[in-house]
This record gives sequence, structure tokens and C-alpha cells, in this order.
Amino acid sequence: MTPDDAFIADIIANPEDDTPRLIYADWLEEHGQHERAEFIRLQIAKGDLPYRLQYRIDKHGWRSLFGIRQALDPWITTHRERTGQYPGYSWGSCESPTGSGLYKCGAGEVWIEQKPLFKIVARRGFVAEITCALADWCGEACPGRCRQECKGERTRAFYRHFDYGDVQRWEQCSICSGTGRVGGHGPALVRACPLERVTLSDREPDESDLVSWSSHPQGETLGDADELPWGLFLLLPGEATDLLSDRRREELYRQGRVGSWRWKCYDTKALALDALSHACLSLFSQRALTKEGSMP
Repeated sequence: MTPDDAFIADIIANPEDDTPRLIYADWLEEHGQHERAEFIRLQIAKGDLPYRLQYRIDKHGWRSLFGIRQALDPWITTHRERTGQYPGYSWGSCESPTGSGLYKCGAGEVWIEQKPLFKIVARRGFVAEITCALADWCGEACPGRCRQECKGERTRAFYRHFDYGDVQRWEQCSICSGTGRVGGHGPALVRACPLERVTLSDREPDESDLVSWSSHPQGETLGDADELPWGLFLLLPGEATDLLSDRRREELYRQGRVGSWRWKCYDTKALALDALSHACLSLFSQRALTKEGSMP
């Protein structure tokens, strides 16, 4: 582990403490990264960004300022190779949400939007929030059969199979390391910054009956915005249920979504989105996983 990695690990382990961030800023200053160090200090102090830092952001230097160049550059490169286009770009702050006429940018928060890939918010010198699509965060379904067949080895990822009498089974997959997903840029971002929140732009909880997320243990279609991959679904706080109102059950029956489908329900949409954010972070953060596969 390099000194830089050690500082980042300490910051991630102590997300509420500004001291590790300020110590890291001092180390960056000593090693010639003056603008990055200044950015961290100014955001912690909720100070306005000087023109030279605003210019760096406007000239696509924000990935270095935020300390996430290595995490994001492969994402952007892949998009350019696939589409032949550089993703659209805008930026701003809480003082100027339109991103135009920025005479006062900072006050502890700066956002960057790189359509159609992501929107990020930096606070206290590091990326704190990200909005992106499900596939961009955690990749595609694992091509192996890790969710149906036990490989005989224990892993930190926990899968509960309702179709086997709610028997707890530990499974290991050498392809996906037990997450059920391959690809995606979530792992690199979780390692690079103390993320506080993840929002999936193409996932919305169902609100027609109860506010809920759905999933199926034997596979995924992701045809509806409320459907989540099984491994991600199990990391949602709360107990899974198959109990819905008669009206909703009849509607789902017409859609063919009955049988082994499971739901996790919440009192409000805000709570459902909070639960999904926790699950997204838990999927790649071993510090957040417990034996039950949910947030502590």
C-alpha cells in the first residue's frame, strides 16, 4: 500500500472526521500537489474557490482536484470508445445551480455533471455523492451460476434462497467474488473516496401500492424500474416479503410477476432511496457488510 492509499483508507474509515483530510492535505502540499491540497482545505472551511481553481474545473481538471482521475478516466474512455463522443459536461455549486455566471463557487459543495454517465457532488475535498445507471455502478449480471449453485466455499457475500425453505447458504464465485455482478465502476469509486450516497438514475421504487423494491432469486429481467439484481436486493435494509394487497397482487399476476418474486417495502420513497444507497455502498464495501448481508 502506497502512502497515498494509506491516507485515503484512513479518510474512508473515519468519514465524519476532518483531521485525516487535513493531514492528507498537508502531505499533498509537501509532495507538490498544491491545488488539490488547497481544494480540500477550502471545502472543509466552506470557503469560496478562487478563480484559478474554478479555471481548473472548467478545463476538465476537476478529476485531479477531486482525487478521482484513476477511478473515472477508464469510465470516460470506455464511453468514448463505444460512442465516439466525449460525454457532455457542466458544473456548478449550491450558489449557482445553473452552472452559468459563477462569480462565487464553493461554500463547501461543488457538483459536476457528465451526461449521460454520472453526476457527482464533492464536499470536504472528496466526492460524497454520485448519480449513475445501475450497470455503470455495479456492471452486468455474473455469467456464472453463483446465485443458484453453492461452490462449497464461504465468502462475505450472503445469499438467502427463499425457494429452498429460507435456508441460509454461503456461496463463492471466482468470477464475481460473490457480488453477483461483473464490471461497473463502483468498486474503484468506493476505494477512491468516502462516498456517502449513491443514486441509480434508472431505478425507481414502485409506489402503486406500497413503496417497494422487487427482485427474483432465480434471475433478473430489469424490465421494470423497481426491479433490482438479487444480490443487491438482499443488501437492502429490512425483511423481504411476498405479502402485498390483493389489488397489487392481481396487477402483478397480469404482468407475470408472481411466484418467487420478493419485495422489500418502506414507508416513504425517500426511505426506499436511502435503503438502495446503503445497498449500493455495501455491495463493494466490506467494512459495511455484516454476516446477515445488510447494513449494521
